[in-house]
Amino acid sequence: MNTKLTDTHKSTDDEILEHILNDELYDDIPEDDIVLDAEDMDIVSPDSSAKEPAKKSKWGSVLRFAVLIISAAIFCYSAYMLCSIIHEYNRDAKTNKKIDSIIVDSTTSVTADFPDGTSVTLPFKYDHQKLLNMNQEGKGYIYIPSISKRLPIVQTDNNAYYLRRAVDHTFSMAGSIFIDYRITDGIDSSHIILHGHNRQDGTMFAQLESYLKESFYKKSGNDVFYLYIDNKVQEYKIFSVYISEPISTTYAFNFLSDTTLQTYASTMQSQSLYETGIDVSEATQIVTLSTCTDDTENRIIVHGVLTNTGYIK
Repeated sequence: MNTKLTDTHKSTDDEILEHILNDELYDDIPEDDIVLDAEDMDIVSPDSSAKEPAKKSKWGSVLRFAVLIISAAIFCYSAYMLCSIIHEYNRDAKTNKKIDSIIVDSTTSVTADFPDGTSVTLPFKYDHQKLLNMNQEGKGYIYIPSISKRLPIVQTDNNAYYLRRAVDHTFSMAGSIFIDYRITDGIDSSHIILHGHNRQDGTMFAQLESYLKESFYKKSGNDVFYLYIDNKVQEYKIFSVYISEPISTTYAFNFLSDTTLQTYASTMQSQSLYETGIDVSEATQIVTLSTCTDDTENRIIVHGVLTNTGYIK
């Protein structure tokens, strides 16, 4: 009994396997009864597969075009700004050259004799009256031989006007060298504070930053500058160089006595980036040159003490 059942089962299994191998398992199923599920078969609609790449291609083209337009706009703006800056520098240079040609004779040198028996020869002749004819607020002329600076000095009733005005009152991004308006005695004050721009083209007080290096200061003749007023030449020895905040005791002024001025000078000397060895214990007048650092956050300060006064023959 058991043997027959086993044989029958074995025979049936063999028959089914044979039908599968011969693809005869579904021969008896009507074709209409065979249903194919699109999801099971992972069939993708022809329309959707064709439209998706097209959409991506369209948006990619739009994005590339937008980037191109923005890049072109940035380039045009940058070119415009560069041309404007170059034009501005050229205009200011021409203005200052014209002013200098009126008030200075560069073909004539002058010599000033000092009381101690020494003298100084300047490679130009400054005409103070011509400066006054151009601008009644003219005060004098500064000469810094170490950085080849020869600039007229003015003073008005505020510190804003000459930031964007040349000595002849024309508009100028370079501005002028001017005395702080709060200094009541002007060029004759015990402490003269001169402001000037740090220009990227090297004009005005830009090259004062050279003094931040001790090696520059130590070169022969680099420790001195001059104020030229009418037929008088005043010599100043640089005794302190440092970086200051825009508002600090550096900008103290209108001292009531030489003693307070000398105390001030000693304090400013202690802030110097390096030793200068200049004696300020008997100072009677100090000139402070002030200009912005490159980042405009602080100020480069160069202090000079009056050491000699001479007159041109």
